[in-house]
Amino acid sequence: MYNLHIAVNEPEGQPLDETTIRTGIRHVEVKRWQFKVNGQPEFIRGLNWVPADCFPGPLRRERYSNLLALARESGANLLRVWGGGLREKRAFYDLCDEMGLLVWQESPFACLFLGSYPRHRAYLALVEAECRAIIRQLRHHPCVAVWCGGNEFSRWRNQPLLTTLAGVVRREDPGRPFIPVSPGFDHGGDRHNWDVWHGHAPIRAYQNETAAFLSEFGLQALPDLDTLAAVLPNPANGWETHHADVPKLTCYTSAFGEPAGPQLKRQNAKTPMSKSVRAKKVLADFITTSQRAQAVALQTAIEHMRRRKGEAGGLCVWQFNEPWPAISWAIVDYFGRSKLAYRQLKQWYQPVLVSLKFPVGHRWFSGEVLRMEIWGINDSRESWTGCELQVKLNGKPIHRQTVDLPANSVQKINAINPRLTGPLESLSLTLHQNGQLVAQNSYDLSWHDEIEASLLRRIQRRLADWVLK
Repeated sequence: MYNLHIAVNEPEGQPLDETTIRTGIRHVEVKRWQFKVNGQPEFIRGLNWVPADCFPGPLRRERYSNLLALARESGANLLRVWGGGLREKRAFYDLCDEMGLLVWQESPFACLFLGSYPRHRAYLALVEAECRAIIRQLRHHPCVAVWCGGNEFSRWRNQPLLTTLAGVVRREDPGRPFIPVSPGFDHGGDRHNWDVWHGHAPIRAYQNETAAFLSEFGLQALPDLDTLAAVLPNPANGWETHHADVPKLTCYTSAFGEPAGPQLKRQNAKTPMSKSVRAKKVLADFITTSQRAQAVALQTAIEHMRRRKGEAGGLCVWQFNEPWPAISWAIVDYFGRSKLAYRQLKQWYQPVLVSLKFPVGHRWFSGEVLRMEIWGINDSRESWTGCELQVKLNGKPIHRQTVDLPANSVQKINAINPRLTGPLESLSLTLHQNGQLVAQNSYDLSWHDEIEASLLRRIQRRLADWVLK
């Protein structure tokens, strides 16, 4: 980062005006959803950022700093500033510059699924003026990697809007890439995968994803009990009204234990004392199972996309934070408390990842053969040679070998087919170099996924994608 001082003086030396900005020098290139920063490939391990508060006025640098530090610690390298949100305050971009976090900045247009934005001259002039101001305010920040026209509206029904936005970017900041809209459906990529969750598809469906960039995907999960207690007088009797999509939560947590809804209804017929004590226990269990479901879903999608490195350019989890206390897709809640998925994201988002490819969600029985592939992904510029890889099944070693992971590489290391001698509960991998831990990963296998999306749900999801084209 550099301090750039600009002054305008009269011929006699008297100052007329001056300013100082902090900036940096770098180059970002995006071709067919493959990112390069300063000529080096950069696989995007991203997070979707929504406004940190529904009342942005009180937001200060400290609040931004705490959230962005969590994003950086997760291993993420890019934040997608969602088009349904804001151009954030200066402190947000200053901190992203300092922390080395890239920013995908969307224009403030979002979620117009069936209609189109106005086409008349006065409206487009307003669009041009507003977005020109945003670009001029942000273009000196090296963290801003790409401009995007917005979120989830039809590219073809909104050509006047997008032509206006592209023209503003071309005139005001021609050195940065411009993405018309997300999802864009061009070159096979930039997809919002809501087949899982909104379409009721099973978690294993993430392993069929073919997008070149996966810019939205996720599951809702309940926040910690302390967060619910901070905003609800009786969390056990009020959680379901707090933005929860109860049918989908019930659907996806059923693989991890009995859903809370039916249990809590049964408690309503009991005495107040037993209802209070038991209901809290049921809710605590539901918090755990919903966070497990969210974590397993994100892990499945993330590792699938990272194994496609080179074919795919990256992904962005929906979502990182939230603007108010809620039951949402966020992995860090309004109060900054992390969910299980965030804590495990540090394994899945580190530059070096060891991954197992196998059929997730299957109900395994003793005597079955577990067919799986071992993959190694290295997003860093450093080669890791002579590393010792170990795989454990239910805590017992089943495979060991020496591997090399070249810089900026992805490779299938091996295929192993152990026969199960008991229930399958966990798989884990470790990668060491000279006794030092380089990477580790683990899989929760004490669940089975029997969800099947109905024909109606599948048609609805295809229609949703069609109207956005």
